Amino acid sequence: MRVTFDASFINPPYNHALSTKDLRQLYATGGCRVSRSHSNAIGITYAEIGLGLSKSTRTIQRERRGYCAYLEEVQADFGLDKFQVYIGREHSKGTCEYRTILDYENEHVSINNAIAKEYGACLRQSIEQRLSFMPPLFEPTGDNVARRALQELEQRIEPVV
Repeated sequence: MRVTFDASFINPPYNHALSTKDLRQLYATGGCRVSRSHSNAIGITYAEIGLGLSKSTRTIQRERRGYCAYLEEVQADFGLDKFQVYIGREHSKGTCEYRTILDYENEHVSINNAIAKEYGACLRQSIEQRLSFMPPLFEPTGDNVARRALQELEQRIEPVV
């Protein structure tokens, strides 16, 4: 079996359309508790890591009813799916205040990219290891066996993700 692992790390777009009040609301509606340190946020870096899996399988009809499926190749796409930097529109580009906020948010961008790269390598190794022990799957009909193979893969790597 072959594992193809693509890690993509993007530079985030910078959004200057929201007010600082809107940024604080965005932070709160994202499910985050607005603590004292964030109650005066004037910039936010938002990042979400994502993993997409696709597979190719080989299905063989068994002589005595049923089907056997082997995963031949797994394609894993890993990286920052949603990544955006927000800076309150009250802070004009080019000003000292804006550059200070931008520098601070760019530190968060660097941290997010570094973490994604570090854990991407760990995730790849874990996927390869778990797949090396994955037996073929058996099903009574050929319709479900490929889907079940992907579900089995997802269950095996879920603890790592």
